[in-house]
Amino acid sequence: MKSLDHVIANVNCLPKGAEPNLHITWKPWSGADYQVQYTDVFMGLETPGLCAGETLVSLWINVASIPCGEFTEEGLTAADEAGALPLEITEEQEMGFPIRRWRVCRDTVGSVGLTYRFYPRVVPHDYRFRPYYDFRNEMNGATTTGVTSLVTPRDQAYHIYIQWDLSQMPADARAVSVKGEGDHDFIGHPADYQFTMSAVGRISQQTCYDGQVKVYWLSEPLPDRERVLEGLPRLYKGLADFFEDRDAPYTIFFRKDPFEMSNGATAFQNGFVYGYSDEKPLNLDMALDIFAHETIHTWPKIEDKAGEGTWYHEGTAELYNILIPYRCGITDLDFAVRQVTLRGINYYANKFRNLPNTEAWPLYWQEREAQWLPYGRGFFYFVDIDHKLRKASGGSCRLDHLILEIEHRRRAGQRVSCADWEKLLERELGPDAVIDFREIMNGKLIEPSEEWFDGAFTIFRGTAVDPVRGTVRENAYIWNRRPGVDRAAL
Repeated sequence: MKSLDHVIANVNCLPKGAEPNLHITWKPWSGADYQVQYTDVFMGLETPGLCAGETLVSLWINVASIPCGEFTEEGLTAADEAGALPLEITEEQEMGFPIRRWRVCRDTVGSVGLTYRFYPRVVPHDYRFRPYYDFRNEMNGATTTGVTSLVTPRDQAYHIYIQWDLSQMPADARAVSVKGEGDHDFIGHPADYQFTMSAVGRISQQTCYDGQVKVYWLSEPLPDRERVLEGLPRLYKGLADFFEDRDAPYTIFFRKDPFEMSNGATAFQNGFVYGYSDEKPLNLDMALDIFAHETIHTWPKIEDKAGEGTWYHEGTAELYNILIPYRCGITDLDFAVRQVTLRGINYYANKFRNLPNTEAWPLYWQEREAQWLPYGRGFFYFVDIDHKLRKASGGSCRLDHLILEIEHRRRAGQRVSCADWEKLLERELGPDAVIDFREIMNGKLIEPSEEWFDGAFTIFRGTAVDPVRGTVRENAYIWNRRPGVDRAAL
């Protein structure tokens, strides 16, 4: 194990800047098969200036159903420039999840170094939960995020240095992440390395659009490889053009799951990871809407305190992952109508459909249907508002304009909330639209209309099969393409 004196010396040797330096080294240990047996983490923190009782670092014990990495019995140890730094461990709640905090038992002196060792996660074959936050082996290496693997100091801006020590892996092993390949650094907050997917091992790669889009995977062969690697960049270009962010880099990881219930994804800033399995292999036709959904999460955002804004994030992703591929000619009306019906099942047949957003939020990771509520509510709310905007303006204003206006404000550094959305509503549709919005977010059901989607679809009530759970939904809303309609102004 590297001495903590060396860790402290490393962080003290870094250039001094406006932000304190935070140096993190991953050191995975594997055999010739690239299977990581355990990983050592070394972290150097420049002069944190902590008083006795304050938190040095923390790590979620469990977040969104995913447990943190299992530490060795020795646990986390720390030292500063005065010597060994005794720590007290406490367990609390943060954002509804249990979190472990390491508190210093005396004032810190100078810079601090810490280290710990953790093991990769092993999941049973009947496992089915996501998101993809855990450190997990697959063929040729492992994928992970910092959420369950890297402790975090107090939340502030740092100059963060990420280093990979691959001396205990095969010579051709390398490491990549959404933030960069190999060793890299950036100015950011701890959440920026927490919510960043990384891979280590013998990594396969495809680069498109002059390096703008990078696709990584470990397990070979990658299913449906040719169609996926051709379709993904085209999809990304259409989305980036719409959100007027054509120069943004994007990174995609494919992770092979050892369990059957796969075909899910988790988004990060400027990237996502998609999981597949032998039972549910990667297929462009089946995964296109998920690819689009996760990519869209790069852009539309508002403040989301206690679930107040989740409807916006998921609603925009659920709507534009239908609209943009259709507008780009990647999909057709038949694809769109199938997706609308699936969203109708998840909303109109949802047992929590009349629950207010803030009451559904604490249930997201306890009740699967509660987690789906903001997806359906946001989707159908936006569909309805788009129709009302077009009708009220004679076609000169539509939802696109409001979404992009909020996105421009956010990129300009403004904080955007539901209150800002209400102001846009009142400006375009009057005060009654604000009242209706609040009622819907508090559980009022959105009544479906055949005028939506440029009148391209009809609606009837019938029996539908939920494709995710395999359950039969009686008296569900089912959308069909109107006979004779081949194109629509979506």
